[in-house]
Amino acid sequence: MIDFKGVERKTKLAGIKDPGSTRIQLRVADIDAAVAALGKAGGAFISTGGKPLDLPAGANTLKVGIVRDPDNLFVVLINTPPPAPR
Repeated sequence: MIDFKGVERKTKLAGIKDPGSTRIQLRVADIDAAVAALGKAGGAFISTGGKPLDLPAGANTLKVGIVRDPDNLFVVLINTPPPAPR
């Protein structure tokens, strides 16, 4: 590793579409609680409109949101509805 001293450093955050950006998808039972927990841990909610979005999924919709964690990893949260009663 090489470390340069005496050089001004600026943090540059990657965009989700940038080459090399990393994302992980997690299915969660409560997307609002997951967003709140990641926000308390230093994450930033970056989805359009600043809230989870309802996306079409066949005949249903999925509530989805994206959070950037403090290490510049994108966490895609997918709200999983509870299973139907039998």
